[in-house]
Amino acid sequence: MTIKAVRGVKLPELNDEFAKKVGSFESLSALRDVVRANLEGRSKADYEDGYYLKLIDEIKKGATVKYPPQVLDHEIEHVTEDFVARLAGQNLELDAYLKMREMDKEKFIAEEIKPAAINRLERSLIMDKVALTEKIKVSQEMLSAAIQQTVGGLQGSEDYRKAMRGKSTPPKQMQEAITLEAAGRAITQQTLARLKDIALGLAPELPVEEVKEKPKVVAHSATKVVAH
Repeated sequence: MTIKAVRGVKLPELNDEFAKKVGSFESLSALRDVVRANLEGRSKADYEDGYYLKLIDEIKKGATVKYPPQVLDHEIEHVTEDFVARLAGQNLELDAYLKMREMDKEKFIAEEIKPAAINRLERSLIMDKVALTEKIKVSQEMLSAAIQQTVGGLQGSEDYRKAMRGKSTPPKQMQEAITLEAAGRAITQQTLARLKDIALGLAPELPVEEVKEKPKVVAHSATKVVAH
């Protein structure tokens, strides 16, 4: 047996030159600071997401959430679309995924998609109820920040690049969609912050006239969340 070659991977040396090549960092120390901050931010975000979900689920235990079947059907469609999009990001199609799992689509939707849709829908309706009851408001400054965040998230998408080709501002329809999404995001952030303050006993009491007002309609004329 004759060995013709021995190959290996030579890793670059971790120094200031490496930091300058991977980004606009002046030194390796600056790169490490950014990586550390990103990891800490992600860890904090994961913790807060879990914390908020537990808060909402605790509220759900003491509430009756009602909605027409059409609303759930619509949510099932959205959850399915989101799942298919995630599969596409891994170069997989739903049919191939189901074949690998030896599961038909009807069973998959009934056992996995529908429960996820119910959870997402009920949590969303509870959030809407809390926002209404607690009189959550979003300032113009918060909305502007949310719009910038939304646009920043879209800039990497092919659809956004196509829509912006040869234009300095997004088309009117896209602007409206961005504003709606940003407003929803800002309200959600404010509602979650209020929930956290309530849970920690830090939230100021609402004026008496506002506490008495208990709107029952949440997101649909036939959709209600009633606290026990």
